[in-house]
Amino acid sequence: AKLAALEGADAALPVGSGMAAIALTLLAFAANGDHIVAADALYGGTLTLLTRELPRLGI
Repeated sequence: AKLAALEGADAALPVGSGMAAIALTLLAFAANGDHIVAADALYGGTLTLLTRELPRLGI
């Protein structure tokens, strides 16, 4: 609640890294059968997440 208030948001979810934030966001919005369109210049292991891990979930 304090973090959300500090940022002027309704809610907040602190995570340990930028990669964790990216993974949580993609997993929250994408489901089996969905496609994700992304640029070729991506942060950290995002390309690996998109090309190796999410396909195992059907995304």
